Amino acid sequence: MSDALEVGVKMTDPVILADAFPRRPRLNSIISGLGWLTRAFQDGQWKDPGLQGPSNLWVTACVLARLGELPSQYLTQNLRAQIESSLDRLEQAAHAGSGWAQSEFDAADAFTTAWAILALRSHRRAVPRSAIDFLLRCREPNGGFTADPCNAVATNCNANCASAEITVTALRALSMCDRAGGDFVTAQLRNDLSSTPAGKSSRFYICAEILDWEGGLAPWPLLSLVSQSAIQFDLGRSYEQALLLRIVSRLRNQRAWLAADSLKKMQLADGSWPSCSAAGLRSQNFDSPNGVQTIASSVTQPVVLATITAASALAVHEGGPGCTDSTGSKQGALL
Repeated sequence: MSDALEVGVKMTDPVILADAFPRRPRLNSIISGLGWLTRAFQDGQWKDPGLQGPSNLWVTACVLARLGELPSQYLTQNLRAQIESSLDRLEQAAHAGSGWAQSEFDAADAFTTAWAILALRSHRRAVPRSAIDFLLRCREPNGGFTADPCNAVATNCNANCASAEITVTALRALSMCDRAGGDFVTAQLRNDLSSTPAGKSSRFYICAEILDWEGGLAPWPLLSLVSQSAIQFDLGRSYEQALLLRIVSRLRNQRAWLAADSLKKMQLADGSWPSCSAAGLRSQNFDSPNGVQTIASSVTQPVVLATITAASALAVHEGGPGCTDSTGSKQGALL
C-alpha cells in the first residue's frame, strides 16, 4: 500500500490513478471501512491517534454525525450498539449551561459543540438549548464564529479570532446562514487557503460543510466559489480525497466516479484509510489562533476521521447528492 500512496502523491491525473490498481467494489469498501471503525471503538468512544492532544469527544461526535448520514442497511448490529453507547456518553459529557469540549478535561468550545449537536440531531436525540445558546455566544460581529464566547466579546479581538472551519460547522449545526455569515465565509474562501497542506484540508473541509448545509442557506456567490474547488484533484491524502468526493458528489460533477475510484484505492487491507504523515511540514495554520484544534490543524492526518469521512463520502456518492438518513435537503441537490 505504501507504493499506492507514493503513486498518489506523484500523479495528479485522476484517470491515471484510477487505472493504476485493481478495483474494489465501492460497497465492499464502505463495509470494510465501517468494520474497521467497529474494531477501533474503545470505552464508549472513538480515539484518533493521528491527532495532536486529547480530542476524544470531538472525534466521537464527528464519527457519530457521519454515521448518521449513512443508510441504515450499512449499519451492523454491533455498530448500532456502539452508536447508542457513544451517544449516551456524549450526552453525559455535555457541560452544564454550555456545550462540549474536545476532551473531558477542557472547557467547552464551539467546534466540538457544533459537531456534538450534529451528532445528536442525526440520530434523533434531543439537543440541549444551552448548547445552541453557547454557539450563538461564540459569534463575532463580522459573522464568523470563534471557539470561546470570551473571544467573541473581547475588546482586543482581531479578525483572526473567527475561524472559517468553526463558522461553517456552527452555521450547519444552527441551520442558519445570514448575510454576515455568508460574507465572512465567502471572504475566507477567496483567500488562498491552498498554499499549505493544512490550507488544502481547510478549503476542502469548508466547501464540503457548505454543501452539507440545508438547502437554500448558502448564497449563490458562495456556492460558486465552492464549485471551483471541484476542479482540484489532490490525491496525496485520503482525508482530503474523501472531502473532495463529498464535494463533487453533492455538485453532481461528472468526475465524481474518478474521485471515488481514487479514494477506494487508497484504502488499506484492514479496511481503514491511511494516516498520511506530513511530518516536517509546518505552517502557521496548524495552530488555531483561538486555541481549538480543528480538522486541518493536525500535522499527522487522522486515521479515524479519514476512515469515517471516506466511508460516508463513498456512501453519498453511491446514493447520489441527497443520500442521507438525516433530515434536511443538501445544497448539492440545488446545483
